[in-house]
Amino acid sequence: MNRDRIITSAISEAIAQTPSAIPAIPEIAGMLQTDLYNGPLYIDPKGEVCEFAEPGAKPFDFAAGIDAMQDWKSEIPTLYVDAECETLSETNPFDDPGNYEEIGNGKALYIGPETVYEVAPSEIVANLLGSLAEYI
Repeated sequence: MNRDRIITSAISEAIAQTPSAIPAIPEIAGMLQTDLYNGPLYIDPKGEVCEFAEPGAKPFDFAAGIDAMQDWKSEIPTLYVDAECETLSETNPFDDPGNYEEIGNGKALYIGPETVYEVAPSEIVANLLGSLAEYI
């Protein structure tokens, strides 16, 4: 499992773990990028992108989009990826007592996954937003 694939999996997992708080993370990210790099973006009363001349069109609120992304980032846990079986967890396997086998005299042998990657919330946000991450 390569690092890019790990980050992609972590992004999907982070979005899936916060569905009730902010259901439209990818859409908000896309709107932020479009607004920043391609000029003003307009939203219709349903919250969908539209032309500026459409009835009820309002400018996209970039600051509110950034605030929503900051709220989402604060909810993202650090994720740990077991590279062998490609599973994500919020628990560091090295901190999990179930990954140790007692070998006597109060000593334990680590029997958990050999290759574990830590994916920080900032990495998830940077991968999703690219250069926009500096605003978050």
